[in-house]
Amino acid sequence: MARNNLESIIKKGFASQTVATIFFEITPHDTNKLTDKPRAIYIGSSGNLVVEDGNRNEVTFNNLPAGIILPIEPELVKATNTTAGNLIGLK
Repeated sequence: MARNNLESIIKKGFASQTVATIFFEITPHDTNKLTDKPRAIYIGSSGNLVVEDGNRNEVTFNNLPAGIILPIEPELVKATNTTAGNLIGLK
């Protein structure tokens, strides 16, 4: 996905919502689902993010830059092949 498209999604997807009031660290794990489902994820350090949705579809977001907010609601953030770090769930 081109950076311009990603920035557009971020601006439209999260900016149109109310601000987050709950923040929590996300520790990637290959089988443990997130106990608190975020509305978005802050990417603290750049890299790839591998997530799974409620239908068990796995998607890799490649080359995410540090400091962005990705407006997704994954069921699972996988440890395998996730290289982005300092992940913060926003709700």
